[in-house]
Amino acid sequence: PRRGDVVHLHWFSSLFHGRTKAGTVARTLILDLYFLALRARGVRLFWTVNNLVAHEADYPELELKIIKRLARRFDGLFAFGEETARRLETELGAPPERGSVGPPPSYRDHYPRAGLPPVRERYGFGEGPIHLFFGLLRPYKGLENLIEAFNDGKRNLLVVGGGDQDYAARLKAANRSPRTVIDARRVPDEEGASLVESADRVVLPFSRITMSGSMVCALSYGKFVVSVADGDVPSYVLDGANGYLMPDNSPDSIRAALARTDLLPEPERRAWTERVERMIRPEEVGRAAAAAYRAAAERNNA
Repeated sequence: PRRGDVVHLHWFSSLFHGRTKAGTVARTLILDLYFLALRARGVRLFWTVNNLVAHEADYPELELKIIKRLARRFDGLFAFGEETARRLETELGAPPERGSVGPPPSYRDHYPRAGLPPVRERYGFGEGPIHLFFGLLRPYKGLENLIEAFNDGKRNLLVVGGGDQDYAARLKAANRSPRTVIDARRVPDEEGASLVESADRVVLPFSRITMSGSMVCALSYGKFVVSVADGDVPSYVLDGANGYLMPDNSPDSIRAALARTDLLPEPERRAWTERVERMIRPEEVGRAAAAAYRAAAERNNA
């Protein structure tokens, strides 16, 4: 990179993760020196904060200290909501002027259409709305609780995603409902978009969340979302409008939210859905990023 260039990172923890704690510290020092060298050359560094610390970090306390150190090197920090912006100040000590809050980009026109049959036909679902979970199958996403909540056999559930096959096998073993289908494979992007488009509702029972690409994809297609009220989710999912927010991800909380989903008037749901769709348009995201870049340049030139 040359003077005046912008280096904008998203998930960069792989740049400092080592096989051991000592290796992680060593890689962190090297990365820190590299960031300093870039800044000395007039390169501007930005970070979009999807997570402060990886959900399944081997050394979460160490990783938080590393992120706090490296965050000082960035000219700008992008948060998707006010909750993450607050954490950047309180947990990382980031100066408020370096932070900015803006929406994630819509996925609606990003993926090509796969030309596949609708989900109901593909997976053999009967009558009733189809509830979808899609993404990597990981323990922190609360999938055991999701399976249990649907084990009463009252609703259709489709779980799709790659990941640890041993974990996927445990989920399949826990399933007791003939109306739940678990497709444990990583689907191509265009097929994933098709799944979201033809499902009725998206359920994301994460035990902890900052922001979710699955949620953004669901909102991009105007889907009703059921999620925990954590992280930046409440900035985009209004309880009782375009989704329902749960206090936790217990099976009882999931079932209670599902029981409410049939009661929402369509006009109210549509109004908030359209508002969120406007928020995440790529041109709106681009304007927010450009404004942050200009603000950083002005600070550096002051």
